[in-house]
Amino acid sequence: MADPVMGCVTRILAPRTVVVDGRRLRAVRGKRGLSQEALAFDAGVGLTTLARLERRCCAPCRTWTLARLAVALGEDPGDLLVQAGSARHGDQHGLGSGRTR
Repeated sequence: MADPVMGCVTRILAPRTVVVDGRRLRAVRGKRGLSQEALAFDAGVGLTTLARLERRCCAPCRTWTLARLAVALGEDPGDLLVQAGSARHGDQHGLGSGRTR
């Protein structure tokens, strides 16, 4: 079921799961001058996990993973979460490529 406020598909998530804004995560990583490999290593998360999170505008993520990424980036974890209205129109499932038209 699509949530018109969040612009993402609403799913029942595990109690310790949040939805990360992958575009914001990628932008913050780039601003810090870190490669995906460097951030994954610094945060102690898998490279494939980080790549998956960055590919999607609305990516389900364990709170443990979010906390580790936020610490490695020097960011507040809440700043990496999907905010109301932040999903791109037409990318309601969070499966977009992240490219702009």
